[in-house]
Amino acid sequence: MGTIADDSLYGTAKGDEGMEQRASRREDDSPPDEVITVVLGTTTLESVASSSDLNLEDATRDRIRHALVVFVPIVHFGDYEHPVFAECTADLFQYIRARVGNDMETEIAIEDPDYQEISLRSDAISIPEMIMTLGVAPVIVNLVSQWIITRFSSRKSPPAVTWTATIQTANESRTLSYSGPADTFERLVLDSIETIRRNDHNDTTA
Repeated sequence: MGTIADDSLYGTAKGDEGMEQRASRREDDSPPDEVITVVLGTTTLESVASSSDLNLEDATRDRIRHALVVFVPIVHFGDYEHPVFAECTADLFQYIRARVGNDMETEIAIEDPDYQEISLRSDAISIPEMIMTLGVAPVIVNLVSQWIITRFSSRKSPPAVTWTATIQTANESRTLSYSGPADTFERLVLDSIETIRRNDHNDTTA
């Protein structure tokens, strides 16, 4: 989805500490079909919960602090005065909640009266931005992939997908961005999450 980083809410991504992985490079050296990046960031569940931009009630802030997955709105987008979400956010949110039940606390960082969806791109599926803990990230990626297949199965060819997700580990946060075909989304994102997991384990045991 589009750029949504407002420093007061999400912190800054530190590109010098990040890595970029490119897949399916073509023989004519044209751009690859998929691009996935992982950078060190400062977004946390606490920074979302305490953001003044979201005008959250205390009860909502507390739920976000204790959640494992949080859908995060776009702030200061274009001429919109209030936070907005990518189209299909509510559909995906309900899809995930219906499958994880009470086993995985899933929240959305907005109050019901303020909820608004917008269409970001016509040529790609813009998956809503999320922040999640490392432990549940593989499950969420699998569910997002299943949702894409179910929701867009009528298309003649695999749709393009864009997604940004922050993975909160014991030591830091990593912001992962994917842009590419839906049929490579799950594999490449899970590979990157596994790299994050190994790095976090090495940092913890060092």
